Amino acid sequence: MRLICFGHSYCIAINRSIEKWISCQMSWDITCVGPSSWPGDLRPLTFDSEEKKGKLQAVAVPVSFPFKVQIFNYQKNAVARLLAEGWDGAYLWQEPYCRSALILTRQLRALKIPYVFFTAQNLVKSYPWPFLAWEKEVVKNCSGWIACGNSVFETQNSRAYPHKKGVVLPHAVNTSLFKPAEKEEKEKIWKHWGVCGPVIGYVGRLTPEKGIRTILKVFETLSPTSWGGLVFLGSGPLEHEIKKWALVNGWQDKVVVRLVKHSDMPFELPGLDILIAPSQSTGTWREQFGRMLIEAMASGVPVISSDSGEIPHTVGDAGSIVRESDVQGFSQAVKSLLGSCQLQQELCGKGLARSRLFSVETLAPQYAAFWAKSFCN
Repeated sequence: MRLICFGHSYCIAINRSIEKWISCQMSWDITCVGPSSWPGDLRPLTFDSEEKKGKLQAVAVPVSFPFKVQIFNYQKNAVARLLAEGWDGAYLWQEPYCRSALILTRQLRALKIPYVFFTAQNLVKSYPWPFLAWEKEVVKNCSGWIACGNSVFETQNSRAYPHKKGVVLPHAVNTSLFKPAEKEEKEKIWKHWGVCGPVIGYVGRLTPEKGIRTILKVFETLSPTSWGGLVFLGSGPLEHEIKKWALVNGWQDKVVVRLVKHSDMPFELPGLDILIAPSQSTGTWREQFGRMLIEAMASGVPVISSDSGEIPHTVGDAGSIVRESDVQGFSQAVKSLLGSCQLQQELCGKGLARSRLFSVETLAPQYAAFWAKSFCN
C-alpha cells in the first residue's frame, strides 16, 4: 500500500508514530507531508526532519496563511509534484471545512486518488459560507472519515456524515517514549524544575477553557504543606495571571510555568505525582480527546480530570473524574490522592493498563485496516 498523508501536526516527528509503525512493521510506502513552519498552539514550529525509517518519508511543504488554520493552504505545485508519484490513497489529518482540505481533495479527485479525512469536532456548529460548502464537498466525496472520539462520532452522525464510512480511532501514545520514571529520575526532574515533591501538574494551553482558574482556586483550599510544587507545562494568555497569583500567595518558589517541546515531554511528564486537567466546556468548545491524559497514564502519573466532552471516554475508570468547575470536588480528589499511597498506586496501575489501549502498537494496525478497507472499496 502506498499512502500519502497531509496535516500540520506532522510538523512534529512524534506525531508520525502511527505511520512510522505501519511503514516499518507492514512495509507500507508512506509519505507524511506537513508545513515547513507553523505557528503552533504553544510555540512556533519548524518541521522536524528525520532519517527515513522503513518506507516512511517526511516532507516539508511551504504554506500560505498559516496563522489561520481554516484558510491555510499548501503550495499547490509542491503538492502536485508529490501526488504525481502515484498513490493508493491519501489521509487528511485536518477538518473537512478547512480550505486546505478542499483544495487537496480536488487535486486528489482529479487523479482518482481516494481519501480519508479526520475530525475532532464534537459540537454541532453552523458554519458560515464558504466553510459549510467546503465541508459538504469534502465529506460527500470521501472514501472514509475518522473521528478521534465517541463524542465526535456521535456529533457528526447527527450532522449526516456517512455513518458506514466512519470509524472512531483515537490519538495514540508512544509508550516506548512515555513511561514511568524511577524515584531517582523523578527527583532529578524536580531538581530541574526547582521544586520538591509531591508535585501536581498541568499540561497544555494556559487558557480559561482549560480550567486554569479552577486549578488556582483548588490550591487555595489545600494546605501549603501538603504539596511541594505546582508545575504548568505549557504557555498561553493566563501565564501572567498564574505568576501574579503565585506571588500574591507567597508561592513563587513552588509554582513553575515551563514551555516544553512535545518531543521533550516524555522526559518531564513522569516527574509529576498527579496530573490535573479541569477542562471547562464553553458554547463553542469542549474537550475533544485529552492527549495529555493518555501520555500521563503511560508515564505512570495518576490523573484527575473534569467530565468535559470526550474525557470520560478517554480516562474510563483509570482516573478520578470530577464535574466541570467543581472546585470542592477537585480539591477532595487531590487531597485523597495526596493522602493515600495505595490510591496513587491503584490509579497508576489502572492508568498504565488503559494507556496500552491507546498505544501505537494497538492503534496502528487499526488505522491500517481502516485505510486499506476505505481505499479498496
